[in-house]
Amino acid sequence: MPHYFFITRDGDEVTEDRVGIDCTDDAAAVEMGLEGLADLAREKIPGSTRRTIRMEIVGEEGRHIVATATLDLNVQSNR
Repeated sequence: MPHYFFITRDGDEVTEDRVGIDCTDDAAAVEMGLEGLADLAREKIPGSTRRTIRMEIVGEEGRHIVATATLDLNVQSNR
């Protein structure tokens, strides 16, 4: 079963997954990455008005990026 790693970028903060996880294929790894991005957003976004969080899903042994998912938050007040 292929092994995947997830790299998160929150502004200047980069967190590299050194353990990874086995997934059946690229599509399953992307789903896991999206779930991780959503969890990270729930943790990091409250209180923010501007933030970009990116998740890179990397294939086995870090040889290729399977997909990149980006969440952009920009709150504009109408007052």
